[in-house]
Amino acid sequence: MYPDPHPQEQRFLEALGQDDWPAAEQALSLAQAGLSAEALIELFESQLMSRHLDLQARRLQARGEAFYTIGSAGREGNAAVAMALRHTDPAFLHYRDAAFFIQRARMVPGQDPLRDLLLSFAASAEDPISGGRHKVLGSRALNVPPQTSTIAFPPAQGHGHRPLPGPGETPGSRGSMAP
Repeated sequence: MYPDPHPQEQRFLEALGQDDWPAAEQALSLAQAGLSAEALIELFESQLMSRHLDLQARRLQARGEAFYTIGSAGREGNAAVAMALRHTDPAFLHYRDAAFFIQRARMVPGQDPLRDLLLSFAASAEDPISGGRHKVLGSRALNVPPQTSTIAFPPAQGHGHRPLPGPGETPGSRGSMAP
């Protein structure tokens, strides 16, 4: 545990210690939800990774080591959407969709979404998708075209007409997506 827990971390730890959780609106068995125990644990891990990335981004920013900390908190459920889709399905993600991105990365061997996202937060030139320009969720291997903020709709509309950029091409080099 960090010596400086954020308030939400503290509340989580207190709830854990007291076994004090919100009541479920609807109780489903794993079978009714269409999940195995292993899939449920994997989904929960992706959600936790997303939340912990948010907290770590804040710590990095406080130390002057990260520059973009709008987190994904509240959108962890998107990991379930990623699990329900194929990794080959195009996904036009918002910068708050880290849980989706992490879960999708589990479907493709050799992916390291935590490293990639942390490089993005730090505006690192080693960030494989933006080269340090901005926090961008994107990956050719995961079929996630890169874009920033909430501009996904126009590229999503045109996606059926143009393929993703090839190796060495930038998103806007063929006019398929805004850079």
